[in-house]
Order: sequence, then C-alpha cells, then structure tokens
Amino acid sequence: MDAFKNYGPVPRLCIDFVADPALLRGYVKHINTVLSRLTADNLQHLAQEAQSHTLFILMRNKVEDLEDAYLAPISAIVEMRLMHTIGTTAMRHLKQRLVHSFL
Repeated sequence: MDAFKNYGPVPRLCIDFVADPALLRGYVKHINTVLSRLTADNLQHLAQEAQSHTLFILMRNKVEDLEDAYLAPISAIVEMRLMHTIGTTAMRHLKQRLVHSFL
C-alpha cells in the first residue's frame, strides 16, 4: 500500500512490486534518475517523452470527456520532488543570470 500511495496509482505497483520488492527499488531508482535529469528547459518537453509516465498521470475532470484532460504529478512524493527540483533549477538559473548581469 505504501508503494501505491508514495509512487502513484499504477496497477503494477500493487501487483508486480508486491510479488518482487526488487522491482520497486528499481522503480524508485528510475524516478530519482528522471528527476535528477530534470531542468527548467526540458520540463516543458518531458510530457511528450517516454519518461513522462514516471512522473505524471493523465487526469480527467469527467471520465467520459476525453478532450478535457491534464497532466498531474503521479503522487504527492513525486510532486514534492518535482517542486524541489524546479525550485533548485530556478535558483541556479537566477544566480547565473545575476552573475552575468554584473559582469
């Protein structure tokens, strides 16, 4: 249940990872790798890449309305990590811009 809650409402978390806990460790490592490669520049394009399913889930306001959908972080933990990564990346870019503006 913790894996489902922490890493997203993905059926394989309930089925595959219970049967083989090593798979969960690999999944967590994969999430960490994807997040560590995240930058302000590539965040916009991440939704179109194969890695997007690791961090995001497609949500609908109404199940029957296939056109009214949006991407949301797959879990609260992933959302926190995304916010931290975005904040860290934004601060790094801000510092670089400030340094360049004074040179």
